[in-house]
Amino acid sequence: MTLGLSAIKIPFSGSARLRRAAEGGLSARERGLEALNARLGALSPERVLERGYAIVTVEGATVTDARRVQPGDMLGVRMKGGTVSALAIGINEERAEEEYGKDSEKARV
Repeated sequence: MTLGLSAIKIPFSGSARLRRAAEGGLSARERGLEALNARLGALSPERVLERGYAIVTVEGATVTDARRVQPGDMLGVRMKGGTVSALAIGINEERAEEEYGKDSEKARV
């Protein structure tokens, strides 16, 4: 994405220097926007799935806590390449406490 100023005519002797300064400022802003766009793209759900994560749903609602799933719930497990249907047969809440500690925020999320 280049926004060049070559089409703009500046009618005084410092025009070349002004044009270079303006183009340099635009180039820096373009690079900043491109960097932000790359960071945002890395967080997109599709990119997250490409890294091996899955999005789990129950009746179309995203599951963010294992304690919200009940045995017998039908789960949709979206991952790279498609969605798998699964049946919840049990919930293991202890794993989060074992991995992160009983008082950890991650154990409660």
